[in-house]
Amino acid sequence: MKSVFNQYSRLRTIAMPLIFATLFLCVCNYSYGYDGQRESCKYDLNPVGMVYNIAVWSMAVLQDSIKAEFDSIADTTDQIYAGIRSHLNQMLPFLCEFWYGTDWDFNGITAAPQNGSIACGYFVANILHDLGFKFSRRSLGRLPASKIIKTFIMDTSNIRTYSNISIDRLSEKIKGMGKGVFIIGLDFHVGFLLYEADSIYFIHSSFFSPQKVVKENIYKSEALKYSDLFMIGKLFCNDAILNKWLYGREINVLRHN
Repeated sequence: MKSVFNQYSRLRTIAMPLIFATLFLCVCNYSYGYDGQRESCKYDLNPVGMVYNIAVWSMAVLQDSIKAEFDSIADTTDQIYAGIRSHLNQMLPFLCEFWYGTDWDFNGITAAPQNGSIACGYFVANILHDLGFKFSRRSLGRLPASKIIKTFIMDTSNIRTYSNISIDRLSEKIKGMGKGVFIIGLDFHVGFLLYEADSIYFIHSSFFSPQKVVKENIYKSEALKYSDLFMIGKLFCNDAILNKWLYGREINVLRHN
């Protein structure tokens, strides 16, 4: 199983020459719609978008490889789910890096980093979709934070809700849930939390200055500072959601009302 996950490193090595070839030939860079289909084709020399598309493609190749191995050695289910969980926890922050600096807008719905603007809910939806989960990005992106969290955190034991607590207390609560990646909902906002090493970061499309997608220490986040409500869901803990990722099965997005 470890060899399958090592394929991603090899895929990234292969991808770099393709990136430069793409730039040289000025091939079409497709813009993907929220139904997962190609909406339009245009000449685009934005290297960030090109690298991002290749990264998403290489993860899809790896996803197929994992599925094939899973089907052949089903007696090691727990080991494979642990590998998938580790993979997704690493790749979500990796994909977010392409988006840092992309403009925020309340009505932003771009599907490509560094091209247009993105609202907080659509940012979360884009990252989860590009990780390989199958669902309607448009439906998820327009949901309130609580329903985004409940759509992806199928086990309510991995959801915590707090109100009127300090950032110190919030930090303690997050650390108590263990290292990994989380979705966090605020009064009127949503984003990811990354707990790694001894630090916790808030990754989100920020309506506070600089009004861009940012990664910031939770102690420096204005959005967290001025929120009274915190709903936190730890991602990738439930085997059912990992199974949907593995087999490309549709995730049912909760209704808005």
